[in-house]
Amino acid sequence: MDRDICTGCLDDSTFLEEGKCLECSSFDENCQLCSGRDHCTDCVNNHFFVNESGLCALCNTELEGCLTCEATICLSCIDGHYYLESGECLLCWHFDEGCLTCLGLNYCTSCSSDAYYLNEVAHSC
Repeated sequence: MDRDICTGCLDDSTFLEEGKCLECSSFDENCQLCSGRDHCTDCVNNHFFVNESGLCALCNTELEGCLTCEATICLSCIDGHYYLESGECLLCWHFDEGCLTCLGLNYCTSCSSDAYYLNEVAHSC
């Protein structure tokens, strides 16, 4: 038996290829755990999730407005978006066209002008 050829790897942070154990990060720098080349099962932090291709993708590239996520559920939103309990992020101007940043539905923290409209009533920002 050849001592330089692996037949298995110690844990899911490596995968077996051509008799060698390679780090999951060798095919995707954000991949923490994998079940083989190009098949990530967990990403390095919650700014990434495993997409349908088996690679780690930034939360906000495939989940609009999402800063951090777990699988395809948002945990927090990027600026200009607000978080819904359903795990989604919506643009602040979704409830008000003049609102740039907000802390939640109907709670505008900055506006595109001096005022914004909510339910057809002008409010100062």
